Amino acid sequence: MTDFTLVVPDDIVERARRIANSNAQSVEAVLIHQLQQMSASLPPLPADTQSELDVMRAYSDEALETIATTQLSPALAERARHLGRKNSLGTITATEHDELSALVELGGRQMLRKAQAMALLVERGRSLQFAQGYRNEWHRSRNGPGCYDI
Repeated sequence: MTDFTLVVPDDIVERARRIANSNAQSVEAVLIHQLQQMSASLPPLPADTQSELDVMRAYSDEALETIATTQLSPALAERARHLGRKNSLGTITATEHDELSALVELGGRQMLRKAQAMALLVERGRSLQFAQGYRNEWHRSRNGPGCYDI
């Protein structure tokens, strides 16, 4: 185990103290248990995905902003919606289902990259103001034919 000093807000220490007293534990044991629970709830990413996210730390702010605002092409988004409708209706073929699964995976991977890019920008002290216009545009178009953000 590694020694680590952490400044903890008074209200959290007080809650941990109450839990510790009611369970005959130390405050440290309660806090460690909470940290373990928090990390256990997140499944590990596949190695290639984690490597891809780790490499992003070396990207410039501009590159991260580009990733954060990247959208799936309108053609792919429309194809995903079409296949999703067919899936809901039960008329999707096995080949189309495989295609839909691949598009969902692509969208999920893209969303993960976007989240990582935004987290890194915030970590660097950057404002996400650049995304405000993008978000407003998405809100205006999300119910229309131009909606293709995944």
